[in-house]
Amino acid sequence: MNALRLNLGGAPEGPAGTGKTETCKDLAKAVAKQCVVFNCSDGLDYKAMGKFLKGLAQSGAWACFDEFNRIELEVLSVIAQQVQTIQRAITEQATMFVFEGTKISLDPTCSIFITMNPGYAGRAELPDNLKVLFRTVAMMVPDYAMIGEISLYSMGFVDARSLSIKIVATYRLCSEQIYDMVLVRHGLMIVGDPVAGKTTAYKLLAEALGDLHRQNLMDEFPVEYRIINPKAITMGQLYGRFDPISHEWADGVLANTFREHASSVNVTRKWTVFDGPVDAVWIENMNTVLDDNKKLCLMSGEIIQMSKWQNLMFEVHNLEQASPATISRCGMIYMDPAQLGWNALVWSWMQQNLHGFTDAEKETVKFLFDWLLPPSLNFVTLQCHQIVPCQQMHMVLSMIKLYGVLLKEIR
Repeated sequence: MNALRLNLGGAPEGPAGTGKTETCKDLAKAVAKQCVVFNCSDGLDYKAMGKFLKGLAQSGAWACFDEFNRIELEVLSVIAQQVQTIQRAITEQATMFVFEGTKISLDPTCSIFITMNPGYAGRAELPDNLKVLFRTVAMMVPDYAMIGEISLYSMGFVDARSLSIKIVATYRLCSEQIYDMVLVRHGLMIVGDPVAGKTTAYKLLAEALGDLHRQNLMDEFPVEYRIINPKAITMGQLYGRFDPISHEWADGVLANTFREHASSVNVTRKWTVFDGPVDAVWIENMNTVLDDNKKLCLMSGEIIQMSKWQNLMFEVHNLEQASPATISRCGMIYMDPAQLGWNALVWSWMQQNLHGFTDAEKETVKFLFDWLLPPSLNFVTLQCHQIVPCQQMHMVLSMIKLYGVLLKEIR
């Protein structure tokens, strides 16, 4: 512990999903220390970090700064001086020292840990004067198949290798199910092309859970959800921001929604749905929410604990811009428009728009769709050159809208 204290903690570094923050928390628990986990963002400044470090030095608590290398390089240089000031005071065994112009007390058992995912977009390289203050600890993703194989051999299984692979695959597939994912994960992504039924899927699930609650089945509860488009507003409007002149904090849309859901006493499931592209610019501020910490960290220093009734859902087209750090923290549900098929669109449209038609007329309309749509779609897809690519589901949508307008003339 003496060496650890003098070095002010370590810097676990490794790919996503290696449990870096969990390692810091387990170590703090082993020595009966409070460990505060905070998710760093590129908007964090030296003043906010100074408040954190000032509190740690006086209380003797531990802190784990997750995604530390997302902080701007200029700010990291100032943080290095702040950390060095505390380190020097610990080395000199001082009880009082001057930090950022304020004389404060010092508890030498305080410690700082930082975690990093190297090589991602938007990550800064730590300056040399900051690197020397932390000891590097490399971490890697565990091989679950090997762990399972060893466990099976210890239990007497002969064919443990093939069985371990099957067990890992089975549990992974079981965890990817429209309801099981909601039970297992508090953050999940519904991925798929437009018109794949992503929105309808979670709305139907919400209605089904409400029906189960009304019938007193499966110990379920009704759902209230709020939809946010994260790319329609700025980062400051989403999470909150400091006024550049007065330095007063103003909450963002997500901060208000998250706090409202977390503090609510209503026994209902609360979903926050992010309907928009996912990229490393805004979603990595939520890494500490999506992992086992379940805490939203704002630049103001406020940490909001997620309640057990909350879920975060991301409705996205693809994950091309998402980092492995984010993907490893979420459950994935993929929905393919090809599996849904155009028949569902046509059937739904007929149910809603063919009121007043006889059964024979409805059968005729259905026959025309079945007869003409497949060859028409194949011809457009294979033989025509599209200046702007259009998916088959969108073609069918446009076709039934046009056909609906023409039907009005014969009613």
